[in-house]
Amino acid sequence: MNVPLRKLIQVSNDVIPKPLTEGDQVYSNFDHEFQLTEKQVKTSGCYHHHAGWNFSANVWWNEKRQKFVEEVWQHRRIVAIITGDTLEQVIRETCSQYGSG
Repeated sequence: MNVPLRKLIQVSNDVIPKPLTEGDQVYSNFDHEFQLTEKQVKTSGCYHHHAGWNFSANVWWNEKRQKFVEEVWQHRRIVAIITGDTLEQVIRETCSQYGSG
């Protein structure tokens, strides 16, 4: 699901939930391999980095919604929020829409 920037800003200027801290890289667009498992992302209490050719993103597990969430940035602006049932689903969707490098 993509959220237009103007709607996102109306909801929140800080999309990453406050209790989460910065974590590790979740996926490598260089060799197209996952660096973390779904379980690691779900239980880490962190948001994790995902960078591509033309984007930077943060990925985390939303316990309340039971979904993975990816916040996609381009040129210092949030351009999309992508959610999915699996980590692979949100990573692949982001790569498909914004370039994997």
